[in-house]
Amino acid sequence: MTKALRYIHTAFAHPHLSLIDAAEFTGLSHPYLSRLFKEEMGKTFMEYVTELRIDKARELLGNPDVKVYEVAGAVGYMEYAYFVRVFKRVVGYSPSDYRKQLGLR
Repeated sequence: MTKALRYIHTAFAHPHLSLIDAAEFTGLSHPYLSRLFKEEMGKTFMEYVTELRIDKARELLGNPDVKVYEVAGAVGYMEYAYFVRVFKRVVGYSPSDYRKQLGLR
């Protein structure tokens, strides 16, 4: 599991990151890694990746010089609109509104 988490934390910004990639990196089958991940982490592989990406996006949004669309790309979202939807679902605000909450524009 440590190896899988290390892989996720280094590759989270890759738009096509998948459980299969992580399984190949760790030398485990993807069904086994999926089950192990859920048992040990209490969430699915993609739930973990999404949370990590949104956490990193929140950090980047703290810098007013970085555009929201740049943040989306930096955390692995190729489509800006999809990033906004996921961010709002997880955080409760759009990225722009999140910045306003921080007192940034």
